[in-house]
Amino acid sequence: MPLAFNSLSHGTIPFGFFNVATDLVLLRDHFVFASDLCDWIGEWASAHGDIDETRPVWVIRQQRDIGHLHGAINGVDHSGLIGEFYRRYPFPESPEDFAQDPEGHRMRPEAEDILVGIAGLPLPIPIAISALTRKIRIGPYEFDAEGFAALVLYLWRGGMPRWRADVHPEYVDRMMGHLRSAESPAFKGREWPG
Repeated sequence: MPLAFNSLSHGTIPFGFFNVATDLVLLRDHFVFASDLCDWIGEWASAHGDIDETRPVWVIRQQRDIGHLHGAINGVDHSGLIGEFYRRYPFPESPEDFAQDPEGHRMRPEAEDILVGIAGLPLPIPIAISALTRKIRIGPYEFDAEGFAALVLYLWRGGMPRWRADVHPEYVDRMMGHLRSAESPAFKGREWPG
């Protein structure tokens, strides 16, 4: 489930997985596959200087098109993107089945079809990382190094409720490997798990 995280630009915002069957994560109104995001973070960690680039991300501006998490979980509101995922992949009946699927990236083709049907094609959004200030900006959302590290550690854990059987997807382990040997000042000098 998405949790609240502190940003420099927008105060507290939601970030995280919203359905245990997919590796799609939301950053407020931006949607990206965790497998892509982890690969990007690994690349950013290896950079020696500033980063100023764009990356493709789905943006859904209207709340009705995003959907309502709690209504979808309870099976009473299948509107928007979140509702469509819960219509196809309902909340697990058994509490022990409430765990993030480490194979969720395998359903990406179906997840992309749902995304394109609601949000259209992904948009190139600006990414900026300052080696001097250690600030990370994804689209309009800016984080200090500590705030962004909290997002990274969420991905490492598999969010809430965590990865099923504590098995990390390969892309998460690969990201952490890059972070442990980070060159970028925004990520360097921290004890990353792994």
